[in-house]
Amino acid sequence: RAEGAGGRARRARAMARLFMQRIASALSYTTVRQVKVHSVTVGLIYAGLCAVIVAYVLGYEFFLGHGYQDAETVKGTVQVKVKGTARSDCAMGLRDCVDGMRVWDTTDLTLKAENSVFITTALQNTVQTQGRCAGARSDPLQPHFDENCTAAPTGMCLDGHVSWSGVQTGRCLPADQEGTRWCEVRGWCPAERERVEPLPMQGVDEWTLFVRLYGEFAKFGESFDNANGTSLVEGYNLFSVRDLLGRAGIEYDTIRSGGVDLLMQFALDCNLDSSEQCVPALTVARVEAEDSELSKGFNERTAILFSQLQGNATDGSAETKLARELWKRYGIKVRILLTGQARRFDAVVAATRLGAGLALLSVATVIADLLILYVLPRRSEYYSHKFDEVYINHDHDGAHDGTEAHEDELAGAWRQAPPSAAQTAREPLMLGTSRG
Repeated sequence: RAEGAGGRARRARAMARLFMQRIASALSYTTVRQVKVHSVTVGLIYAGLCAVIVAYVLGYEFFLGHGYQDAETVKGTVQVKVKGTARSDCAMGLRDCVDGMRVWDTTDLTLKAENSVFITTALQNTVQTQGRCAGARSDPLQPHFDENCTAAPTGMCLDGHVSWSGVQTGRCLPADQEGTRWCEVRGWCPAERERVEPLPMQGVDEWTLFVRLYGEFAKFGESFDNANGTSLVEGYNLFSVRDLLGRAGIEYDTIRSGGVDLLMQFALDCNLDSSEQCVPALTVARVEAEDSELSKGFNERTAILFSQLQGNATDGSAETKLARELWKRYGIKVRILLTGQARRFDAVVAATRLGAGLALLSVATVIADLLILYVLPRRSEYYSHKFDEVYINHDHDGAHDGTEAHEDELAGAWRQAPPSAAQTAREPLMLGTSRG
């Protein structure tokens, strides 16, 4: 009984000691082993990589890239006012001419939209009334809308069919002066003709645009306004049509009859830590492809409705009918875009970006490790110093890796033979270490 009680006590002490070892293992701290390699080649490569990384982080990202500043994108509005006067010949059925010319102002020749303005440089005028007439659009690529019936006088024109110029009546009219036959249509007559040289406007290139920009940076409680009080500054908030075209590398005479689509972009980069005035950088570029056959230049259509007296007033056959002047306007479409940001120093942002940048120094360590492990001649020796291969040896068949079975085996060993004082002083496991 005494031996049985003593055995139970020893097993209890062994289990308690095993439990304490588990607690000690859980509370232990493991650090990374470092090997100092005395190699001039590796040292120079590592130092060079570190220098490059530090120069990139501090020089480019932090100072040149303003990594020490917080930034916010501008949110703003754009307004544009156009001023000027132009003139043209009194042709194409234009009414209300004076001394053989038609005088135009910005109300006549400008069309405004959100963040953009269209300035007419030439126009084609067609005076129309409702009635029946020949169609005028030939489009073989879209036969559904084609009104040219020269090749197929019968069956080409369908009554009630909607085409480019109106609703067809089903008739193919006799050939015109050019020998072309057209489907008869109901609609605004006469139909607008293609390939007609538009009437040019003279003096539009001297018109001026006042561009008013307002931007806000809510995060910093700051704003930007280029009104400059009440003064106009050429090249800052005042631009001529000829100046805008020149910035895009375009001559006015080359686009007057066909028009052009321009993007006028103001880019802000405001340093709020500086006392200098924030001046936007201006770029003007042509939007549409100059050599495109599908869509070249820019044009828009507008119509002016008026009442027209038709018939003979003496015999009582006169009647008033609705008429319109259909203007196909060619001109300069100016799209105005305000972009950019404002920057201000922020300690949190600076510390975060600096820490993230310096973390790239680990790249130098990885590259140096790859060199000494896989490239340099004495790589096997480096490998043996960098890594320890540890094997756990027991008196039993098989190896254990710290699993629960190993713990049960250890507890069994304690039950069979309690350790002596000398054994307790040594490590609980026998470790065999191989280098290389």
